[in-house]
Amino acid sequence: MSVKHGHHHDIDTEGTDSWRLRHEGGAEKVVLAGPEGFAVMGVWGAEGESSLQEVTSRYLREADVVIAEGYKGASVHKIEVWRSGMGNSLLYEPGGLGEDLYLAVVSDSENLDMPIPTFHFDHSDLFDVLADLIESRVLKSGNVSG
Repeated sequence: MSVKHGHHHDIDTEGTDSWRLRHEGGAEKVVLAGPEGFAVMGVWGAEGESSLQEVTSRYLREADVVIAEGYKGASVHKIEVWRSGMGNSLLYEPGGLGEDLYLAVVSDSENLDMPIPTFHFDHSDLFDVLADLIESRVLKSGNVSG
C-alpha cells in the first residue's frame, strides 16, 4: 500500500455530484465508491494535516508495508530518490540527524560514495533489490518505524 504526500491534489471536479456534496452541501468527507475502486475526499479539521502515522493507522491499518512518497520529516525508514540535475542536495547526510533511518539512495548519479547502499535508476532488478533490502533491514529485524 502507498501514501502520496504533496500539494494541490484535487480529484474533486467542480460541477460533479461529489463536488456539490462537499462545496455546496457542506459534507465534511465524501467517499467515491464504485466497482473500480474508491477515494476519500475531505479537509483536515481544525488540528490541521495529519501525520503519516495517523494517516496510515486510520486508512491503511491492515498493511504490512506502506510506501510513502513525501513526508521527508517523518521518523520512518527512508529510501531517498535523488536526481543530480534537479539542483537539490541529497537529504541524506552521513553523520546527520536521522542518518539511521536511511536504508539507501537511488539516483541517476554514478559517483555517489556513501556508507549506505546506492543504486542507479537503471539497475536491472532495482525493485527486487529494494524489496530485499526492506525485508532484511526492516521486516525481519522487527525494526519497524512509526
